[in-house]
Amino acid sequence: MVPKSIVSASLAVLGGLIFCSGAEASDFACWQPNKALLAANESGGDYWTKERRDRAVPENDGGAITAPEPGKLAATRVDVTQTPFKYGGKLFYTRDGVDYTASAQFVAEDNVLLAAAHSMWRGDKHAVNVVFYRAYEDGEGTRFVVDQAAVLTDWIPISPNPPSAEKSALDYAALRTTASSDAGKFVLSKDGTFTAVKMMGYPGNFGDGNYMYKQDSTKLAQVGGSYLAAPTEFGTGASGGAWFVPDNSIVSVVSAQIMQARPWL
Repeated sequence: MVPKSIVSASLAVLGGLIFCSGAEASDFACWQPNKALLAANESGGDYWTKERRDRAVPENDGGAITAPEPGKLAATRVDVTQTPFKYGGKLFYTRDGVDYTASAQFVAEDNVLLAAAHSMWRGDKHAVNVVFYRAYEDGEGTRFVVDQAAVLTDWIPISPNPPSAEKSALDYAALRTTASSDAGKFVLSKDGTFTAVKMMGYPGNFGDGNYMYKQDSTKLAQVGGSYLAAPTEFGTGASGGAWFVPDNSIVSVVSAQIMQARPWL
């Protein structure tokens, strides 16, 4: 799908992905990822026990990880009760029988999460058992169940490919939660001329993925629908975390190492 303008396309993507209806419904692949999980919850069970969450594997799309230089780390642990970090959290899901973790955040609507498509769909396998723990920290957070998920149909055929700028431009997913955010949400940025940018998420190479980290970075270039920035010390598990600018509006999400997902402008 080629949008007429990136501003209108960004809003259409979030609305279209969530409702999966209307004239452009064919542009989105939508599914209900939690029928079994919701049924288990109603019967008193819980798939995502603390032990299962601890064993879940950080998501990786095949990108290389830059080893941090000792004493020169750009990534720092954040206070998840503060704005805008309180909008984000840790995503747990199962794909092809494996339990994974990634990062996500509330964006634009009180019940909409923005995440990375490579977490939610790869090859012919899509994610199930999808839950989000807002402000996750050392095993605890506010839990939200996802009842609908979607990616762009153009993402599906390229989802198994190695990381690239072209792939990163489509690497976003929208998730609808059954309850509204209790702490607010990001807004979409209206300024694509930014240089300074921060990233946030749950990289497995910092704090074993149990804590949220942020990283100050700099946009180096825009390649088609993708941004490149450095430094990027985040490892696996940060996929889907927000890129945000000084006014705390979101401009993108973490995709594959220095390749980042489509900008909104």
